[in-house]
Amino acid sequence: MRALLLAVLSASLALPQVPHPEPGSLSVEGAVIDQLSGAPLAGARIVLSAIGPDRTLTYSDATGHFRFDGLQRGPHNLAVSRNGYLQASQLVDISSGQNPAHVRISLTPQAVIAGSVEDLDGFPVASASIIVLTRSPQGGLVSGSHGGISSDDRGRFRAAGLAHGSYYLHVEPGLAKNWDARYTDVYYPSALKFEDAEPIEVEAGRQLDGIAVRLRISAGVRVQGRVALPPGFAVLQNGARAQVMMATVGIPGFGRSTWVPLADDGSFTLNNVQPGKYRLEPSLPPPYSRGFTTGPAGVAEPNLQVGTTDISGIVLHVEDTMPLDLAGTLLFDAATKPCPVIVQLMQNRAVQGQTASLDDGSFALRNIPPGKYRLHATCIGGRARGVSARLGDADLPYGELELKGPNPGTLAISMSSVTVRVEGLIVDSAGQPAPGKYALFQAVKPGLDPVAMATAEASGHFAAALRPGEYRVWPAAELPASFWDGKDAPHGQLVTIVQGENPPLRLVIPAVPK
Repeated sequence: MRALLLAVLSASLALPQVPHPEPGSLSVEGAVIDQLSGAPLAGARIVLSAIGPDRTLTYSDATGHFRFDGLQRGPHNLAVSRNGYLQASQLVDISSGQNPAHVRISLTPQAVIAGSVEDLDGFPVASASIIVLTRSPQGGLVSGSHGGISSDDRGRFRAAGLAHGSYYLHVEPGLAKNWDARYTDVYYPSALKFEDAEPIEVEAGRQLDGIAVRLRISAGVRVQGRVALPPGFAVLQNGARAQVMMATVGIPGFGRSTWVPLADDGSFTLNNVQPGKYRLEPSLPPPYSRGFTTGPAGVAEPNLQVGTTDISGIVLHVEDTMPLDLAGTLLFDAATKPCPVIVQLMQNRAVQGQTASLDDGSFALRNIPPGKYRLHATCIGGRARGVSARLGDADLPYGELELKGPNPGTLAISMSSVTVRVEGLIVDSAGQPAPGKYALFQAVKPGLDPVAMATAEASGHFAAALRPGEYRVWPAAELPASFWDGKDAPHGQLVTIVQGENPPLRLVIPAVPK
């Protein structure tokens, strides 16, 4: 028997040993190519990120190749960008089963709209602001470009970084107001109302030149009102006079503001106001310095609708805006190991308040001005994220909360690290793979992270890491600017994601009507 055991042991030692990479010794490599030509792209910027704050950066070489080493197991996101191309991202699940993991990422060449802005006499207008608008899958207007665009000293502009599609231009008069204050905003080619605007069609990899925008003159209406000043408040303090601020509402990416001084009795007058939606707010020194009231997505909430007739009798009230302290606690589900968490309050997509939790899961956000915010909670060095929250007895859909004094209540955040890998295929209307297109997921019950997305590979396949629950899922050729707010009208097919294995999804990009 002993001889037999030795023989078996010797045979097992003689078998080839299959290596099993340890966590931290895994790799991912791939290639970046031009989606239209298939040519390799050198100099593409690739950022690799796992769930957590860490980021790793590299660039593709002359053959389009890139590689990351020393990685842990688990889902990682690759964000790829290059001048002249649209940014793309892809989720890759790194495991010891395939080391290195291989990916192929296609970048779509950008489309460009180029043209000029002129006044009624045909003279070029410098410093005109151009907003590029497009339709979301739900039909609403969203910003179609990244960053601001202005005309140069010869009135010329260039809107780059656009995807294939249909766009509208909204133009603010810039320096034309210096020689006639009646110059107002227009839509291409010279429309005062969006209903009269003309769409501009562009193709990937092409620049459309010769787009001429002509400004218009419109007298607008007069808006009058007063600020109900606190007792004993002096409008003129330290040589500075209190003001009223007015912001345009309803144009994505467009936040033009106008300031007018208050009279000694708190009254104000705004001239040449064009039809539209606006937000009026008093601009007073502390403790009454509030600024614009905005929603958690950073969109000003309108309190003034202007038509074609003068408006009077407006009364604006002020509040004491002394900062508040907000205490809270973390609640981890049974499958999630407690961890230190960064808790953030966001407004206008910028962090307005931040703190780290203590060992017992408690935290405190201090000196936070009253207002509306969006809540985010992320584990430090772990995979847990905030999934839902309550302020006092009130649920906080989308993580939205409004802080009011003097006692805002206690904030409770539920944390979870449970995610499920969901795979699928995106095809066009002819059934062919649709690389570079997006699979968009919107939770039926909105939590702190109500949406998720994945990008199709060259084969049309995609993979996403989702929390269990019900989602609406749909394909999209472009990622709408409003998508991350999670408030687009629900549409797409309803799917239920469960722990364990889920059936693959098949998403079809509808044909574009001719």
